[in-house]
Amino acid sequence: MRKKKKTAYVIKEGYEYTGDMDEKEYKKGKTAAKVATGVGIAGYVFGGKKESTLGGIVGLGGAVANSALGEGYTYSMSFECK
Repeated sequence: MRKKKKTAYVIKEGYEYTGDMDEKEYKKGKTAAKVATGVGIAGYVFGGKKESTLGGIVGLGGAVANSALGEGYTYSMSFECK
């Protein structure tokens, strides 16, 4: 018996903020963490010895902050296979 090929069709999708902190504060924190990571990487790559060390520390701090904030949004999707 041969199986028919089916395709998934999205019926409904959406996302909502489900984090523990205020959504505006969450967004500010995520932005600051991304900036710190980017600036730190730039300092690490393009700076001298002192700037490279400081850049590594700032970049690592940004990555830690980003991880600590976690994923604040929940994405949901309903689909049907036909």
